[in-house]
Parts: sequence; C-alpha cells; structure tokens
Amino acid sequence: MIQQFTAGMNACGRFWDLVKSYWRQFVPVFTHTGEKLTRHKLLSLFIKARSEEGSNRWEMEESTLYLFEDWLLAIEGRKVTGVHCRSSFKGVSSSREEVHLPCSTVVEELLLALPLLMLLALPLLMLLALPLLMLLALPLLMLLALPLLMLLALPLLMLLALPLLMLLALSLLMLLALPLLMLLALPLLMLLALPLLMLLLPLLLLQLMKKLHC
Repeated sequence: MIQQFTAGMNACGRFWDLVKSYWRQFVPVFTHTGEKLTRHKLLSLFIKARSEEGSNRWEMEESTLYLFEDWLLAIEGRKVTGVHCRSSFKGVSSSREEVHLPCSTVVEELLLALPLLMLLALPLLMLLALPLLMLLALPLLMLLALPLLMLLALPLLMLLALPLLMLLALSLLMLLALPLLMLLALPLLMLLALPLLMLLLPLLLLQLMKKLHC
C-alpha cells in the first residue's frame, strides 16, 4: 500500500522524492496529531492543476489521482494525523514541472524573519541603551572634564578675586606703614602746633599771675 502511495506521488512530478529531500518541511504534514483528518480534508490540502483533457499528461494525472484516492479510501476511518499548513503542487508527470513546496515550519519562518526583526528592533535597543550608557559614562566624563573646567574657570576666578586681593593687600600695607607714617608726621605736627603754643603761652601766664595776686 505504501509503495503504491509513493509511486503515485512520484508519478506527479517526482513529488515523493521532493518529500524525502525536504523532509523537515513535510514533518508537520505527516506527524502532526492535533486534528483527525478525513478523506475530504486531506484532499482539500492539495490544489490540482490539471493538463488539457485528453492529453497524455491528463491521463497520467488521472491515474495518479485514482491511486491517491484509492489509498485514501483504504485508510478511511483510521486515525490519520492532521496538518495546519496547506500544500499545493501541480499534478504533472514531468520532473521538470514546477512543484510548490509545503509551507515552512514556524521555527524556520522565525529564523528567516530574524534579521528583519533585529533591524527593526535596533533603533529601540539603541534608544533603551543610550540612557544606561550615559549613566555609566557620567562619572568618567566628569573625571575627564574636571581639569578642563578648572582651566576654563581659572581666569574667571582670578578676575573675580582680583578686587578682593587688592583690598587685602592695601589693608596689609596700611597696617605695616602706619608706624612709619606716624613717625614721619610727628615733626610736621610739632611744627604746626608750635605757633599755637606760642599764642596760648602768654594767655596761660596772665591767668596764672591773676591767680597769684588774688
């Protein structure tokens, strides 16, 4: 029975050879156990592209379909594994005729879509990673920028501190020069005070003499 099935499949574009070559893609077709198949459901999985009626290919296709339906009738009523993907092929006898392979498995589709998903997710990952990188690099940036900030701020600090430094220096100079100024100013004060003393001295003597007479 199996030999008849495989022979019938190979009569249609060497389809069974394709199944053996791409067995990974056909695993869901022959091993999935999620749903019980009927003969009509299994037939609906295939799309038949028939040749012109009356041609040699049409007769070979008719024979293939007969063998296939005969196999389905033989196993009808038994538990046959189901599928979730639809397979299609052109039912022709030539091996050069186009044959549509079964749909890829979910894992293979994900693997094929992985580069596109990574490309789409790259901007989002960069956006999420940027704050983390900035947070990690902030201490290093501050450490590297501190000497530069000090060099840039030094002229401004000196400009702001210059009046204060000048005031402090002037106060210090006045404290140091005060004794010298007093020493230098004493003769001048004496010279200025001498005429006043000479005017006041006779008045003081007159007052003293009046008190003695009394």
